[in-house]
Amino acid sequence: MLSNRAAERNPKSLRFTKGKNEKEAEDARNEVKIFTEKKKRELIESRARQAQEITDIEADIEAAVKERIAERTSEGKKQVEKRKEELEKLKIMLDEQTKIRREQLNANSEILKDSEKVRQESLDALRDARMADVAAFNAKKLEMNQKTHETRITKEERLQISDEKRIDEQKKNLLKKEGVISTGMSNSAALLNSLALENNFETFKQECSNLRAKHRRFCIEYDNIESELLTVHDRMKNGKQIDYCDMGGLRSALRVFREAAMAFNCAGSTAEIEFMTKIGNVIELLTPLGTIFNTIESVIDNYEEDVKPGENAESGIGSLLVSADNSMKEIGLLIQQFNVIGDDHLQKTLAIQMEEAQSSRNHHAIQNGPPAYDSTPKSKVAAITEN
Repeated sequence: MLSNRAAERNPKSLRFTKGKNEKEAEDARNEVKIFTEKKKRELIESRARQAQEITDIEADIEAAVKERIAERTSEGKKQVEKRKEELEKLKIMLDEQTKIRREQLNANSEILKDSEKVRQESLDALRDARMADVAAFNAKKLEMNQKTHETRITKEERLQISDEKRIDEQKKNLLKKEGVISTGMSNSAALLNSLALENNFETFKQECSNLRAKHRRFCIEYDNIESELLTVHDRMKNGKQIDYCDMGGLRSALRVFREAAMAFNCAGSTAEIEFMTKIGNVIELLTPLGTIFNTIESVIDNYEEDVKPGENAESGIGSLLVSADNSMKEIGLLIQQFNVIGDDHLQKTLAIQMEEAQSSRNHHAIQNGPPAYDSTPKSKVAAITEN
């Protein structure tokens, strides 16, 4: 009470004490605010440095990916050249075998021609001898044996015609066998090539299946977190408090998917260069997509909760989410092209060969027609055989 009375008697001293306390409180608030601003700037600078480091790492990874793609392209070309050399060697070997067989067939044909010549000479000599005998015999009995002589001459002429037809048929058979041998060798090479293509294509299908599985896992992670990111964006736009959003699973799935894309092997595809271009496009889209995710996480970490609605209408992560969604759609369209369907090269080759064989038989039947038979009785003569 005494102090109150003293204060009432000295109001100037009371105002001085109150002003001094308010100044000390104001100084304390200023120090706290300065300290808070300093810590905030340090945190922002730290996040910016981390984002820059991540960007530098992504650039290094992109350079490594491009170098790896270039190496794989070079290896693929070497494998193609090696396979081409092997096929050329196999073709040379088959050509040599065909040449040897053709020489054998030509030699057999020459032997048949010589045999035909000897046989014809023997027939001519026999015919001349018979004609001489008939002429001597007909000199004595010309009127009685004239009909017999004419019949014999006609029979010999028919025999000669029959022999000539038989020789022509044997020549055709030899040419046909030569074509069958050549076709068989070509068909064997085609079957071996189709089997190798089938095995390589199965390996390529496994590569595509693995790539699609990694992409599917990545899409699942993105779908799981997309709704959370949209909620975060809405709350940021309205200046509200946001919940923690864990993007670790998404980044992990993206890393696994990128590694699968980098290790993708196009060997065995029927369009190897085209698929190498497609996987390169996928990898080029993954790098900026990872940068977008890092930027989203940085923006969320740096968000201020005391922003009033309407003061910062351009805030939020909407543009980043749109960019991420567009990249996801582009990647999805590219990955759909890796859904390859099996192609049975071996069955196709067999079907083609059977169709060609059937067509060849039908063509032969049309060209030659049914076998003709001579109603005239024929004498037994020596036949030329394949052996």
